[in-house]
Amino acid sequence: MAIKGKVIKIGRAEDNHIVCAHQTVNKYHAELFVDAEGNVFLTDLSSMNGSFVNGKRVYEPALLKDGDILKIAENILIDWQRVMPKKSPVTPITPISSKPFPLNDQNKSNKSSFEPEKPSTSGGNKNSSSLGSYVKRYWDVFAIYIGIVLMVLAIRFYIG
Repeated sequence: MAIKGKVIKIGRAEDNHIVCAHQTVNKYHAELFVDAEGNVFLTDLSSMNGSFVNGKRVYEPALLKDGDILKIAENILIDWQRVMPKKSPVTPITPISSKPFPLNDQNKSNKSSFEPEKPSTSGGNKNSSSLGSYVKRYWDVFAIYIGIVLMVLAIRFYIG
């Protein structure tokens, strides 16, 4: 069973996978992501009180290793290794026959039910399975934020 592309959201809102009902936790505080190689990354979602790995605040996606201590906001400890799905060993399958399995019309219509789950993104590159695409996604958000700030300043300057 593969765990690739799994996103676990952390925050105060009820629709997060891990809900922390504490006033110092943002509604959408952080997320854990498993890439195609099984690496787990922590991404702080621009939270007010931050996310920390081994006591160090995280500002960009951070690769987590076994034994890393994850805290959010006001020293709220998250046991990230317990909540992540376990990797199961991949056992090679020995084919019984060298002939390809025939697909009839019924099997073709069910093909989409076997597609892997893709993580949700809010714009940017739709393939979020790597650190580079996460950095690009947050860079795009940062650029939009700067654009909005400049627009507000221009309007404020124009109005007086």
